[in-house]
This record gives sequence, C-alpha cells and structure tokens, in this order.
Amino acid sequence: MFTRALVAVFAASALTGAGIGTAEAVPSAHHVGPAGLRVHAGHTPLHAPPKGAKVVKMRVTGVNAKLAKAHGFKVVTAPDGSQHTVPTPKAINPDGSPYRAKVHPDDVVEGDCGDSYIWVHPVGGYNMEIQTGFDLDEDAVAYHWQASRSDDYGSDTYSWGGGLAFDSSWEGEWDANAGGPGWETAGVSPSSDALLWDGDICSSGGPTDSAEIV
Repeated sequence: MFTRALVAVFAASALTGAGIGTAEAVPSAHHVGPAGLRVHAGHTPLHAPPKGAKVVKMRVTGVNAKLAKAHGFKVVTAPDGSQHTVPTPKAINPDGSPYRAKVHPDDVVEGDCGDSYIWVHPVGGYNMEIQTGFDLDEDAVAYHWQASRSDDYGSDTYSWGGGLAFDSSWEGEWDANAGGPGWETAGVSPSSDALLWDGDICSSGGPTDSAEIV
C-alpha cells in the first residue's frame, strides 16, 4: 500500500513541473489576487456547476508515468500518438484497496476525463464574481488552474494550485471590479489541468463566458 506521503511527493513533483512551488502545495482558504482582489478557493464534494456556467469537456493530454506505475497503472499509446493510462491487476485505489473504475459516461480511451467550467456573475457597482472549477471522473492528487478576464478597462489573470488530497472536484471564486460599465469576458486557460491518481493529466477545454457589467 502506498502512503499519502508518497503521493504528496509525486504531487509536489508534478506541481514543480507546472511552475508551482512546493510551498504552495496546500492552498489557503483565501488568496489576494491582482490589484488586491479577494479570491476564495476551496475543495468541495462533487457538485453541479453554477446555473448559467459555460461547461467544456476536459481531456487527457499527457501522463505522469512515475505516478501511474506507483499505483499499478500502465501507459498505453493510441494510434494517433496520444497516451493515457490503463489499470493492471496491481492497480489500487487511494485507500489501498484493489482498483475499481468509477462508472461514468465518458470513454477514457478517447481521453474524456471530466468537465471544466467558468461563470461570470455581475453583482452591481461594476463588480462581479467569477466562478471556475472542475468535476473529474477520477480522484486527483494535484492541480494547476488559471483564469483570465478582460474588458474595456484592462485585463488580468489569476492562478490557483496545490494538492487535492484525492478530491475529484474543485471550485475557486474570483471577486473582481471591471472599472466601469460594459461587457466582461473571462476564460480558463487550456493549460489548466489536474493530475489524476492513475497518472493521467486531465486538461481544461478552455471554457469562456461573457456578461454585461453595470
């Protein structure tokens, strides 16, 4: 049985490769974003995206072979050259029990691994709440997520990242001010991803959303 400490080592390695320092591996409940904007981040149970959110499928875009092997999975290459992991008889769940695939409608071989979303919610006074997150088909050990926003008054980005402690969903909220009336557009960077327990790297499809800010 592999311990959580071992998984933390793999997660830290993956985060470092994504440009996130290991000191950030455990996210705090609140972060201060650009221009002093307050940003909330926290892990939640599997949930439905906010009503009105733009949802896009996430895809497997790579693998962490070391993590896959440690948990009893192997890396296979499809005819198009893409890679993903499949369980071997030695595959295990996070609790050390024999691996059992979760039932979901997506074909893992084709690369579907979850949903990502973003939602711009005007709240008045040129202020808005931007909610973004993901729901995965498998448990994850780490993630790196980046959202951006732009309007007639400027643009900025915010990044979240850290360990996921075997959660399969996450949501972050970004409270921002547009600086004036007009249309706001926000999106998730396609490079945003989560490192799954089986070693697959599940990347966002890059959803975007727009709303009129007054």
